[in-house]
Amino acid sequence: MTRLLILATSTVLLSACGNGGSPLDSVPEAFADGSNPPVQVVSSASTDPLSDDTELISALPEIIMGITLADSGIRVGFTSLDQVRDLDPSYIERQWQHMQSCTGQVAVAPLVVITEQAVTPLTNDDDVIFNIDGVPAASSSAGQLPIIQVREADFDGSLGNVGFNLRSILGRYLWLSANLAERDYPFTCARTEG
Repeated sequence: MTRLLILATSTVLLSACGNGGSPLDSVPEAFADGSNPPVQVVSSASTDPLSDDTELISALPEIIMGITLADSGIRVGFTSLDQVRDLDPSYIERQWQHMQSCTGQVAVAPLVVITEQAVTPLTNDDDVIFNIDGVPAASSSAGQLPIIQVREADFDGSLGNVGFNLRSILGRYLWLSANLAERDYPFTCARTEG
């Protein structure tokens, strides 16, 4: 099973976002499917790509816990205790691997932030996916550490196909990072789960 690591940067992110609590306060005993993956605590790192960008940090929703999945390097930032308990981060990793395989592209593994409500793009240059009602459902911000934001409702099926917005924004991030023409993007990749 994928070995989960507490983000070395979670302390930096938490203090920058105004939360004084420890990321270890909310480490889940088990995920919703009953699995209990091993978790290794990593000491704080002084070289976090986000720590130098206070504008980006302040625009992010408050991250209460972050993890890095060792097999892919993808990072997941949770913004509520319900997410920590109910969302298996290995699902996000599988979708990331699926979209890389389907598009035939690779890129720097992003930080995926799960938001409780509508996504708020971080910059004017963000790639944004909107729901049918015009509400932002996912966004991608390029930078030293790419940041993907996805609404938590994308994982329970209330927005349609489970994980569709996550796969869509991951695929678009991969495609656009390679400077490929948007008209050639394989939209069908996001229709199936990894």
